[in-house]
Amino acid sequence: MKTFALASLVLGSTGLAAAAEICGARCGSEVGFTSSNGPELSISYDGARLTVPQHCREEDCATNAKEIAGLNAQVAGLTTENQALRQLVAAVQGRMGALETKQAADHHFVLTKAFMLDGGWSDWGTFSSCSTACGDGAKIRQRTCTNPAPKQGGADCAGPVTDSATCNIGVCDKVRDVTCAFTVDNYIQEIYVDGVDITAKVSGALHDWPSKKTYTFPSSARSFSARVNDAEAGCNNGGFAIKCTTSGTGGGAQWNMDSNQRDKWRVASSPSWDTPSADSSGHKWYENAYHEGSRWGKPRNGLTSYADSVIGVGDMCGPEHEPSNHNKWFFRFNIEHTY
Repeated sequence: MKTFALASLVLGSTGLAAAAEICGARCGSEVGFTSSNGPELSISYDGARLTVPQHCREEDCATNAKEIAGLNAQVAGLTTENQALRQLVAAVQGRMGALETKQAADHHFVLTKAFMLDGGWSDWGTFSSCSTACGDGAKIRQRTCTNPAPKQGGADCAGPVTDSATCNIGVCDKVRDVTCAFTVDNYIQEIYVDGVDITAKVSGALHDWPSKKTYTFPSSARSFSARVNDAEAGCNNGGFAIKCTTSGTGGGAQWNMDSNQRDKWRVASSPSWDTPSADSSGHKWYENAYHEGSRWGKPRNGLTSYADSVIGVGDMCGPEHEPSNHNKWFFRFNIEHTY
């Protein structure tokens, strides 16, 4: 802001003289400045600070206002017809008007700058988890324009909101094949992998219990299901034997299992082909997302050695909580389920 120099006025032959000093800003109540003898004034607002020169103190402005008011009163009271005097009066009034306009503009500028606040970035947040479980992936972090947030027309933060970096948790397992060998005393009816019926792709005679049946599939599969039956007295005369192997690690290793691990299997049984109902979400008994109800349970240990001798592991039959003579069985294995 400018400080306007002393303006002196001598009004010709009337001998009337007046002097007024106009401050470039009304250093008092207009902007809330306090009287100070120092060379500068400081304004603080919401963390921002603006320092401006102090060209006059509050009491000076009050004196100036009084003198200007008196000058205006004297000028208004002049009745002379002297043309030169009238021109001088008009010039003085114009100059005072210009000074007051400049004061108002300076006030607006000071207030606007005092309360305007540019935005500032917060610290970066922590990185997210890696986007992949193995192999190359990415992780991101974010920051916000809140330190401080822009106000009163202040500028937004410049630069990106997000930052990314590469990540690699470890080498991915190679998807290896799983081979399952199985048989039942007596008949294989249906085999499902990941809810897909692959019965027609099984190697071996499905209705010949001494014949080993095999099927190979990727270790990325989640479930294996079988509908099988004994032709006679259920657990008292038959059972289902299975052994799956893979050389994979991680998810693949979970397929290294067999029917001796009965706690990893669930089975439902019936004396007839009473197919288990779909679950509450509509999933069928052989689908990955199926949730077993009360009809399902842990398989019994088979009582015969017919299927065992073909596969080389113990066989299993109907659930422990159902009659042992039920001879229609629905088996499920899901690597994501723990019982």
